[in-house]
Amino acid sequence: MTDIIFTDQLHLDAELENIAKRYKNAGRLGIQVLNLIGTRAEGLLCRLPKPISEQLNYVTWIALEQALLAATKSRKWLPDQSDWLNTVVGTTMGAVGGVGGLPSALVELPVTTTLMLRIIEGVAVEYGFDPMVKSVRLECLHVFSSAGPFEHDD
Repeated sequence: MTDIIFTDQLHLDAELENIAKRYKNAGRLGIQVLNLIGTRAEGLLCRLPKPISEQLNYVTWIALEQALLAATKSRKWLPDQSDWLNTVVGTTMGAVGGVGGLPSALVELPVTTTLMLRIIEGVAVEYGFDPMVKSVRLECLHVFSSAGPFEHDD
């Protein structure tokens, strides 16, 4: 990957302003709700017996690997979409999954996860990374599993 080199203060100021806007927008209400749900789910998972927790972790890892593989394969026949379209599709899928309760959520969740991994992988490709390289694939999973940029997100 190449480093970004700023030739003047104007470019540096513009990039810093862009980063500040993205950081500020990261704490919006939707993200706060997702963080609250995630915190509660983590609390419940910690109470499971160790063998069940280990099996759940294993199954989750396999599911994430399969979702990432599907995301990568889809790049061959479906080009990357615009940010707004990805947002609309992801939001719609989540809403449909939520409205239908647990049965529809079980169907929707793998599809939404694959879509999110596809978007993350697309950003990696934009920055010149090869999504077939194992370390890049692992970083995509790391980004997917990360909380927001704020300390209280962790």
